[in-house]
Amino acid sequence: MRVIYYQNRQVSVPETLEELTPAQYYRYLEIATMANQHILSEPGIRLKILSLFLALPVDMGHLPPSTWKETLALLSLTDPFVIREGKSFRLDLSTGINLLPEWNGFHGPEDMLNGVSFDTFCKCMALVRRMGDEGGGDRDMILREFGKALYTGREGAEPPILLCLHAYLFFMNVFAIIREEPLEIDGETVDLRILFRKDEKPEADDHTGWTGIGMDIAENGVFGNYAEVRATPFWDILIFLYRKKFEKLHSKR
Repeated sequence: MRVIYYQNRQVSVPETLEELTPAQYYRYLEIATMANQHILSEPGIRLKILSLFLALPVDMGHLPPSTWKETLALLSLTDPFVIREGKSFRLDLSTGINLLPEWNGFHGPEDMLNGVSFDTFCKCMALVRRMGDEGGGDRDMILREFGKALYTGREGAEPPILLCLHAYLFFMNVFAIIREEPLEIDGETVDLRILFRKDEKPEADDHTGWTGIGMDIAENGVFGNYAEVRATPFWDILIFLYRKKFEKLHSKR
């Protein structure tokens, strides 16, 4: 956090995405959606972020002109959150921290999807494929299924679409981290990326995906039958698969 003084009051301004409170992040996600839909220009988006961080009662554009100079001088506070890509821009949304662990009675997974079962992981991976398929169905419907998969609430209650969007982004962020970065687990560096590298002599693909992997693990019996495998935390499954892949790779040397 960066502490500044604005209009004779002390304000703590986030410097990273992880420093946002749940309420700030929810609003930030609304602003990020506007940016993706090109509803506002980059300066307009930055002003909305700054208004959020300064806890202004209204967006800066609605404030008296006498306050504009002081506020505009602080626009650089939004720099860590705006990612430039050529002539376009987007807001940073990449983190493995669940910034909305609870929202309006809905409860989600822990950071890095801790507590998520292998069954839920498989369901989310199926939704990812549907999202990526050409003509794979209505995007909002798939997002709502993501929300229901990762968040629980009152019986019959529907999670708001913005929370569902967060569920999708959070899942994709964690999966990207797993695929792209070595992780520290129990004080040791574990490179789960080997799970996603193609073998020199790849085996025939039966296209059963993660469901097929679960069936193979069930045959091994280490986690019990197939239903018990599905109920196992997905991190336990990934570590098991990592160990098997590691042993396979090093047995060839």
